[in-house]
Amino acid sequence: MAGTEAIVVFAGRDRTRLRFPSLRYDEKGLVEVGQALSDVAGLTAITVNPVSGSVLVKHQGGREPIFDRLRQRGFSILDGAPATLPAARKLEWRPTVGAVFLALAAWQAWKGQWLGPASSLLGAGLSLMASTSSGPDDAPGA
Repeated sequence: MAGTEAIVVFAGRDRTRLRFPSLRYDEKGLVEVGQALSDVAGLTAITVNPVSGSVLVKHQGGREPIFDRLRQRGFSILDGAPATLPAARKLEWRPTVGAVFLALAAWQAWKGQWLGPASSLLGAGLSLMASTSSGPDDAPGA
């Protein structure tokens, strides 16, 4: 197994998934990896998946003892886990739609159609831009 790469595809607080591309479909090789890790302190479970060539390690504490054991066995550790993303902000659609309505109102007014389309679009646009959403399911058509 010397010279094999172990790619960290997920690194959570208490779970780490490692992918071994050269051991894909090699159940015996992955079981050997699991056995090599079995006596590392702090591990609570090890699950191998030969189809994906991965090992899921549930642990308490840090991942360094796991990585150290794999390095002792000749594996090189590559960090392929995505960086933690910041919390997503909720998309506020009303100001955007309101701005579009205001632009359409200006277009209609420029064409000379002030009383019909332009005034309706102006009212709707201003109303949307002044309002705020009231809940997570508050979306167009909801």
